[in-house]
Order: sequence, then structure tokens, then C-alpha cells
Amino acid sequence: MENTWTINELKELYYNNQYSQLIEKIYPVIQKHGIRKGNYWSFDWYSCKLLCSALFLCGYYYDCLLMMKLLFADISFESEILTAYERAHFVECALESLLYSVFNESSLVIDPNRKIELLLEKAMIYFESDSEYDDCKFISIKNLYEKYKNGKPPYYTVSFFVPLVLNFEHYTFDLTGAYPYRSMEIKRKKHGTVNGTVFSVTIEGFIKADSFWEGPTWSNRQKLASTTLALNLVNRLLLIISEGDIQDFIPRIRHEQLSNVVLHQYAGDGCLYHWCDGTMFDGQFIRKWLQRPEYTHEELEKINHLLISNYNLPLYASLYHQAQNIMHAGLYEESIMLFFVCMEATVHYWCEFISRLSGIDADYKEFISRKHICINCSLYLKEPNGKGVSTAKLPPSIRSYPNFLRKHKIINRDQEKLLRKLIIESQNDELRNKMMHGQTVSVTFTQVENCRKTIYRLNKQFIAIADKYSLQQSIG
Repeated sequence: MENTWTINELKELYYNNQYSQLIEKIYPVIQKHGIRKGNYWSFDWYSCKLLCSALFLCGYYYDCLLMMKLLFADISFESEILTAYERAHFVECALESLLYSVFNESSLVIDPNRKIELLLEKAMIYFESDSEYDDCKFISIKNLYEKYKNGKPPYYTVSFFVPLVLNFEHYTFDLTGAYPYRSMEIKRKKHGTVNGTVFSVTIEGFIKADSFWEGPTWSNRQKLASTTLALNLVNRLLLIISEGDIQDFIPRIRHEQLSNVVLHQYAGDGCLYHWCDGTMFDGQFIRKWLQRPEYTHEELEKINHLLISNYNLPLYASLYHQAQNIMHAGLYEESIMLFFVCMEATVHYWCEFISRLSGIDADYKEFISRKHICINCSLYLKEPNGKGVSTAKLPPSIRSYPNFLRKHKIINRDQEKLLRKLIIESQNDELRNKMMHGQTVSVTFTQVENCRKTIYRLNKQFIAIADKYSLQQSIG
């Protein structure tokens, strides 16, 4: 397998702080084949070294520990292949990654407490071996961990402004007994011309106090991961107020709507470990503050044209746009359920349209009709009215529609496989079943976006089939 990058390209990404781009380029390949033996070893090892550091600097702690295990599988940590500065850096990477694992549910088969204690015993040797390396992070980690062992667990605060005014000026909720929450302070505030509220939630635990942190694992990354618990609490408060006071709809606040987040991570004694004040210029609220110019006459004419051309869209297209709009509002659970419906509507629309185009309307109507659930059972065929035989009837599975088109020679076997594959991917059975059976209520942007993209590809395939069949018909 040929490499798709050079070491110089990776170095340029790393030293320009483009860590996410570097991870995206290297990580899938390293996960697939590891560090290869022979001629590729030094290339892969150096790539993995940059990858470990990039994963740590982005806060993908679990991935960092996994890659460090791979990095030092064949060589000793004391090997001369590493400089003293690099050893000190990787000790810091391991320390903070293990520290995160101590306070959060770890997917690694290790005892993070034992590992971090062993590392703390000899870490100072590595920091002292390089005079240029700043060991302040080591001292902070040691302090935080020792306070934790003495019964003072770390905690953090998440603060953000929301342009929503509540019926009180200032109040601090005491959340003792609602672990991991400690308190929530709410203050009315004005940002520019916008009236709103600042929510400050204090939570027991440890995070990467960085507004742009996307969580401890690369595969499950999501924006503003550090705000998840705080938003859950704020949304619960808004729901309680809505149900008990105004009895009206209050929209949920989502990560995408936040424009400014202030994070403080503390040791158990109140000593500041790290803090960050981050502004997200793509936040929906800040876009309202920075209003775009008024529409021109030409832009309004274009909107007028779209209004006329789109007012009578097929059901599947209307569902697609509705689901996409809900997705942009950050309502991922509602959005993905609508996308699931949209996918089936897409299949129904195009199969009916193509059947009508090819003159097999009657066959299609018979195919979609409800049929006895035992129709393919040999016992049912022998005695359809036998005692105990179910009388239930069901329509065909959505996955059987491509097979109908192939049987009528509209598409070939490869096209059938592709359509079926796209249907299965967009259905996402595992996620959908968990949602429908009450096993999860959490959906990420990545999951919704993957579903949307797959439905988009499915629609394009049907359009290509319809266009090709129309062309064949006209030539014929």
C-alpha cells in the first residue's frame, strides 16, 4: 500500500497547529494497518508519533493512550530515537490522558489510577532531563490528583449567554444531591442590544477546559462537548418552567446555538487548573446579532421564483428540507426521525414514478398491496384457513423495492445492490431501534449528517435511473 502523504506534509500540518487535518489524514490508515514492519517502519512510526501528540493536543484522550501503546510496542520509551524533550512531552500526554480516564468512564482495559500513580512517581525525572520543557502541567496534574485522593474531587464551571429572558433577575440553585451537579447560577444580562440570560453551571468532574474540545474520542467527536451536561440541566429547568408556569412551548438550547462559552477547570481545593473563553462565530445567536444586509430586489425576485417552483414539491422533497432545517437548529433527534421517514418516501415516490414511466403500474400496485404475512410459508399454502393461522397482512419491506425494479428489468443486479445498500445505511437500524425502544435519546450531528448524505445519494441514484430509462424510451 502506497503512502498518501509525506513526512514534510505531516510536519507542516503539525507545526501550523492543524491537528484535526493531520488526524483525519493519518488516523484511519494507522488504525487499519498499524505500524508496518520492514521498509515502512520508520515512516509509520514517525507518523504515529505526530498522531499521538495531535490527538492529545485536541483532547482525544482515549485515542491518545491507544496510539501511545502502539507507538511504544516495539521500542523502549528510553530509546535514543526520542529526544529528552519528546519524552517529557509524551509523559505529559500520558498523565493528562490518564487523569481524564480516572474521572470519566474509560473504554480502556486498564486501571487508570494505578497507571497514573506509577507515572507520577518517576515523571519528574523526564521533565528535569530537558531544561527547555515547562513542567507546570505536571505540577498541576499532581496537585489535582492528590486533592482527589484526599477527598476533594475536581470540578468545573460552564458559562454561556442565551438570548432568552426568564421571570427573575438572579438566582443560584443549590444542586447538592443532584450529582454530578453542584450549583447553577442564573443572571439576567444584556449583550449589546440583546436581552438575555447567563447560565453558569458547576459540575463535579474533569474535562478539557477548551471551548473547541470535541470529546475524548475521535470517532464520537462533537462540537462543544464540554457543554453537554450543562445544557441538559438548563433544558430541564426550561421544561419545568414551561410546564409549571406558562404551559407553552420553549425551544431547547443546543450546542450550535451557543456563541460564547467560558470554561474553568478546578482542582478540588478551588485551585484553577485551566480555563478558556471561546467565541464561536458560527453560533446561531451571534449570527442574529451580526445581521446580514437587507435583501436586494434581485434576491427577492430569486426567492419569489423558488417559492413558485417549490411550493408543490413531492412529499419526499418537502420532508428532506424540513428535516434539514430541523438539523440546522440542532434538534438532531427530531431531525433523524424525519430523515428516516424521508428515506421511505423517497423510495416510494421514485419506484412509483419509474413504474409509471415504464408501463408497469398494475404490477407495482399489486407489489405494494398488503399481503398475508404467511404467504411464503408452505404450511399456509397447503391450508390457508387452518386453525390458528394468522390473518394479519403487511405491505412489502422498503428494502424489497429495488428487487421489484430488477425483476422487471428496470435496473441490473449491481444497481439493486447499491440501492439496497443506501437504504440500509440511511435506516441505521441500530440507532433507530435504540431510539424507538427507549434505549437512547442522544443523536450526534455526525449521525444525522451521514443519514442526510446517504438519502441524498439514494435520490441521485433514482434520478439517474429515471433519466436513463426516459432516454432509452425516447430513442426506442
